[in-house]
Amino acid sequence: GPNIARWMSQRLIDKAKAKELPYSLEVMTGHSGTNAWRVQTAREGIATAVLSLPLKYMHSPVETLDLADLETTAVLLADFVTDLAKEGGEYLAD
Repeated sequence: GPNIARWMSQRLIDKAKAKELPYSLEVMTGHSGTNAWRVQTAREGIATAVLSLPLKYMHSPVETLDLADLETTAVLLADFVTDLAKEGGEYLAD
């Protein structure tokens, strides 16, 4: 599957739980279809995670998603990056 930084995935889960945001995990057996692998393996490596939006008809004129999902994802992403430098060490120590 994709080579995702475990600490980043755990931080996303912890932030979602703390804010009581709905989330689900997706198990991928191969390529994620994103640029995550290229970023993760660039030079010495860059910590990478994939945060997806549930949607239909991707890359078509009628791509559809629920605005609540978009807003929830934005809240999660904003919370993930807030104080990342201060809190990030606790995830790296695990």
